[in-house]
Amino acid sequence: MPTDVERIHRVLGRQIRINRTERGWTLRELSEHSGISVSQLSSIERGAHLPSVESLVAVAEALDAKPSAWFQAAGF
Repeated sequence: MPTDVERIHRVLGRQIRINRTERGWTLRELSEHSGISVSQLSSIERGAHLPSVESLVAVAEALDAKPSAWFQAAGF
């Protein structure tokens, strides 16, 4: 059974990927809009890396999304 932290990694990554693909953006386009590297974004979307607060806010602003909704989707 995954820990809360593992669940946050997975759900945040999935929510970011959903928001990105709904916009029709590639990882490169999200990178250009957020200032976060493609490799870091890929790692976040895969759930292998938890973004810093600054990165999370930058990605959310680029996607015109709210991180609180992503945490709510994770059950927090």
